[in-house]
Amino acid sequence: MTPGDDTDSGMESQDGRFYGFSRSAFWIIFSSSIILFAPVIFEVERVQMEEAQRTQQKQMLLGPNTAVSGGALPLMPPIRH
Repeated sequence: MTPGDDTDSGMESQDGRFYGFSRSAFWIIFSSSIILFAPVIFEVERVQMEEAQRTQQKQMLLGPNTAVSGGALPLMPPIRH
């Protein structure tokens, strides 16, 4: 056995510990971010679905041009000559 063999096994041991630590740290960060951001993503999706439903309901009640323009309800109907 040469003196270089001892340092190589020590380096391999350090590399293995660092690899194990980095895997654990990555898993903790990844799973925590999913737990923290999943409710935000679901809430944004819910709000978008509600808006789409409101737009569709408005389009069904008032006609297609009103829902697209997004304008307020007309106060007076157009005058026909």
